[in-house]
Formats: sequence, C-alpha cells, structure tokens
Amino acid sequence: MAVRGAPRAERFRPSETGGGFVTRRYRFVRVLAALAVAAGLASCEDSSDDRWENWVDAGSLSVSAKSVGGATFVAGADGVYRFRIVSGAYSLVTPRVEWETELLYYKNRPIGWVQSGKFQDQQGYTGILDYWRPAATAAEAEAAGIGAYVTLRLKANEYVIFVVPDCQECFGNNTGTVNLAVDLAQ
Repeated sequence: MAVRGAPRAERFRPSETGGGFVTRRYRFVRVLAALAVAAGLASCEDSSDDRWENWVDAGSLSVSAKSVGGATFVAGADGVYRFRIVSGAYSLVTPRVEWETELLYYKNRPIGWVQSGKFQDQQGYTGILDYWRPAATAAEAEAAGIGAYVTLRLKANEYVIFVVPDCQECFGNNTGTVNLAVDLAQ
C-alpha cells in the first residue's frame, strides 16, 4: 500500500486494494519513453521547431513542486510556443534523496485526478516535458534538465498548465522549482 511521505518508488507502488492502474500506466509510459531516448529512437525534445529560425521571448513560468495547481501559461497570440527548462529542480520526498526536472503538461484542460488506492493520481495529461531521471543532487538534476523543451501550437487565449507529477495529497512535503522560458516562433 502506498504511504504518504514514503520514498517515491514506494509511494507510486500500486496499492494492494486493486487501485493503481493509472500509476502503473504512467510508470510504463515513462519507462518506454526513457528506453526510446536511450536507444536513440526518440528525443525528449520536439525537433519540429527546427522549421523556425527566429524565436522571441514570450514570457516565463516557475513551476513550484509544492503547487497542486502547477503554473499556467496563457497564449497572447496564435502561434508556435516553445517551453524550455532553463533552471531549477525539485524533490518530491523528505529526506531529499531524489531530484528531477520532469513536468507533466495539460493543454487546454484542467489537471485530471483519479482515485488510485488511498491517493488521487494525475491523469489525462497532454504530455511530459523532460523525462524521469532521478539525480542525487539538485545541481545534477538541473544540469541534466536544462535545454529540454516541448513545442506547442496555441491560439490566442489557449493555455497550458505545467505541474510536477505527484499525488494530489502529497505536494506538501515537496521542495524546489523548475523555471521555464517561453518563446514564440517568428
């Protein structure tokens, strides 16, 4: 059974009460993505932005690991936006044994929650920015995450929410922030 405040690997273990489908599926997708990147078959970066040579600053976001609601960006104009990790890292548990930069994002929809055993787990996310690779220190995680990005086509007033992957009841013991630069293709 998952225990609040337990190490991440234990907290995300499927419960013995039959819950945990979303958690298992999420972990499975993360493992597949990491294997594809390691094999050179995929990248955590969206290469589709190579079509645009010029990018202009469209803002920034700071995603706090303590924020259940994450951080929201609202597009000011129609276009292709690039969300890039520029600094920071977070840890989900105490003691701070694992640092990372992975973020879930939701395009034009609220964060979804589903009961999984004793906890509410995230569901329905659009994608993952960066992939899970825990580091021993915040500096190691930050160095590994800087430069990871995703590009999204947004219309004016559409939005994207970035949030750390954690159960709804578990954000209180998290620490750290991941900072994103937002660029607009010209």
